Amino acid sequence: MKNLESQPSDNNSDSEMGVNHRPHRPSLLWSQRLDDMDEPERDQFLFDEARRDLQGVFDGLDIERSPFRLQGDLIRRYGATYGGTAVSAAFYEYWYNHPLIVKRRNDRKNRINRRNRAESGS
Repeated sequence: MKNLESQPSDNNSDSEMGVNHRPHRPSLLWSQRLDDMDEPERDQFLFDEARRDLQGVFDGLDIERSPFRLQGDLIRRYGATYGGTAVSAAFYEYWYNHPLIVKRRNDRKNRINRRNRAESGS
């Protein structure tokens, strides 16, 4: 049995983002199911699928990189499968709620609040 980790990666690998996870490709049944949905239902379905399937990819992202570049990379890689809007929405939900990003946002709010209180007290 071959060691899968020793196999050379192809050009579509996730190594650029530091991830070795591949989401599933939609089945024919998945595609037929989409044809029967109206647009809002289809958008929600694709968002839910992207959010679930790409979780492993998101977990492996370098959160220090620009979110705009990360989003662009993800859309180029997975947009054909889930649609750019679904990939983008799933990524930003993950990024916005990432503990490091939440901490930065709270620290920034606290600094602004302290500065505003100091200025109003003068």
